[in-house]
Amino acid sequence: MATVYEIPVTTGGGNQSFEVELGGTAYLLALNWRAARDAGWVLDIATSDGAALVNGIPLLPGIDLLGSYKHLGIGGGGTIYVTTDGDPQAPPMFANLGQTAHLYWVPVE
Repeated sequence: MATVYEIPVTTGGGNQSFEVELGGTAYLLALNWRAARDAGWVLDIATSDGAALVNGIPLLPGIDLLGSYKHLGIGGGGTIYVTTDGDPQAPPMFANLGQTAHLYWVPVE
């Protein structure tokens, strides 16, 4: 069974950016709330020196958020996914990311 790591997300519903190690490599992650008709959280991933790798990945439950970006080798090809307590298929909302909605990293083993 694969090891699963929770990516530390600040609670409270605000946009945030932070450095995290994925697969032995440091990355800058940014989580931003898009308050539009199709509102939701999006993820940006950059190298540790700030060079953008991918921007605007919607935090949709039930999928590998890096699935379309495996060719970039982010974290050695691991998986990032989001799930919500009580309803794993519910998308994270503005106020629950980091509380009942969680972002996880699963490295390649």
